[in-house]
Amino acid sequence: MKYGFYVRRYFLAFYWLLWALYTFDQGQIPGFWELFEYQGLAVRPYPWAVVREIWLILAISLAILYAILRPVTFDWSWRRLAVAIPYTLLIGFLAIGSGLISDMGGEAYVLPKFGVVTMIGVVGFAVILAIAALWRRFHQIRQIRL
Repeated sequence: MKYGFYVRRYFLAFYWLLWALYTFDQGQIPGFWELFEYQGLAVRPYPWAVVREIWLILAISLAILYAILRPVTFDWSWRRLAVAIPYTLLIGFLAIGSGLISDMGGEAYVLPKFGVVTMIGVVGFAVILAIAALWRRFHQIRQIRL
């Protein structure tokens, strides 16, 4: 059984699921200003509309990343990685800017965290691939000399 194929194919779907569950959890945290809005109610209603919008934004962002990387056929593709890095840097920097608003509900901070974690993950993946490529190249040169 080819586990690598399934990991490549479904990793971003699993990544979305983790962030969707995290968004669901963060939706339970009321912001400071929302406490004043719902003072008359015993319990703040769950923000289903906002959580669904965040799930959709996460899905679209990861679908674009999936289309760029095409993980099933990704085999040391530096061009795809060269396009994915600026895309995730853009997501990360836009997310940092949107996360500067304070006293919001917990779900408002999911996208900034997602942007930063995804940016770090893709850049880290590129660094690991570069190190692995240099390692392979070093061993190829070493084998030729022997």
